[in-house]
Amino acid sequence: PQQWLRMADYGGGAVRGSTAFTIGADAYVISGQAANQMIAWVYRYNAAGNTWTRKNDFPGTPRLEASGFAIGAKGYVCLGGDNGSIGLLKDVWEYDPQNDGWTQKADFPGDARLLATALVIGQKAVIGGGGRSGMQNKDVWEYDPLTDAWTRKNDFPGWGINAAAGF
Repeated sequence: PQQWLRMADYGGGAVRGSTAFTIGADAYVISGQAANQMIAWVYRYNAAGNTWTRKNDFPGTPRLEASGFAIGAKGYVCLGGDNGSIGLLKDVWEYDPQNDGWTQKADFPGDARLLATALVIGQKAVIGGGGRSGMQNKDVWEYDPLTDAWTRKNDFPGWGINAAAGF
């Protein structure tokens, strides 16, 4: 029978509300809240070496419950909330691991929200659902990184969704 193996602990300690994406064999964990403080940390996990490495900090507003996804060799972080004065966010950021740098992209055109579901189909991301103040959204949007443009798609049928898994 297969067994679970314990791997190296996350390099940033106890954090809640982070987002993540994978590029190749590396996983990236971004932002969140640690000890009641919003953080902009970015950590890369390398499975082959079982190591965590701190990368350049996320330049956007530190956030909770953002959405993360990767297309090709780039990672993306969008939406979420700052748990404070700004509130919910609509900005989108692209991460390039080659230069360990971030570039701001076109804002998400729908309502700002937490806990939206993100998944990738081919070379485009699909983001839908999420919520704010007890409201769950049904709208679905497609992001094309080649044109840095968003396209509204058909709404999710039935009830709005919040914190759903995408794969």
